[in-house]
Amino acid sequence: DARGDQCDGCSRTLDAIELIKPRCLVDKAHVVTTKSSAHMYLKLDDIQPQTEEWIKRSWKTGKWSPNAVINGDGVIIDPRLKGGLIPTPLTRDLTWGVPVPPEFETEEQGMKGKFDAPIGYPSITANYTPEWKQWWFNSKNVRLYQFMGKDNVYFHTVYWPSVQIGDGRDWTMLHHLSTTEYLNYEGGKFSKSKNRGVFGPAAKDTGIPASVWRYYLLSTRPETADAMFSWSDCVAANNNVLLNK
Repeated sequence: DARGDQCDGCSRTLDAIELIKPRCLVDKAHVVTTKSSAHMYLKLDDIQPQTEEWIKRSWKTGKWSPNAVINGDGVIIDPRLKGGLIPTPLTRDLTWGVPVPPEFETEEQGMKGKFDAPIGYPSITANYTPEWKQWWFNSKNVRLYQFMGKDNVYFHTVYWPSVQIGDGRDWTMLHHLSTTEYLNYEGGKFSKSKNRGVFGPAAKDTGIPASVWRYYLLSTRPETADAMFSWSDCVAANNNVLLNK
């Protein structure tokens, strides 16, 4: 039941043609087939030696979490790096999203989300201030700290740094990485697309004070192992811990 090009179960990145029994959720009678089209690719395999060198240099000075792509002994553990990176597509046959620049476009195509999403970091800063390069092209004076779940580690320690290295400019790159295991929801994974979990508007509508949310979520933060969000535990945290103080 992978949705798109990443498996929700193991986080493996998939080629669309690897999907078993692909189906369309909009029209279940539609027969999914393949077609040939030209696309732009990022040669991650050519950049891999430089990426690995950067990882081995950066993880220790930045004190990365041990569940990143490299363990506490300095050994690379990410299966994609160990198996050898392969060229990855930058474009897709969709008309919505960030368009491909006209000088490169061969068909009606858009940029793949995993490529344009990290570019959102500097572009949001550029939208905020014309002095954005003081943050994003200032590696000697700026340190970048990032916090995320383990499913995003690859894109922030391998994929996006490879893009920066391949670009050749003096980017401000990841310094410290704090990453957690999964916070699951009542026996399953949080999933907006499957409407499983509690998210911003719904959390607000519960009427639970923000201080209670902060305490419960911090107390169950999955530092070293997967944790479980439970409504009964949330109530107990409020009644038995906060109200008893």
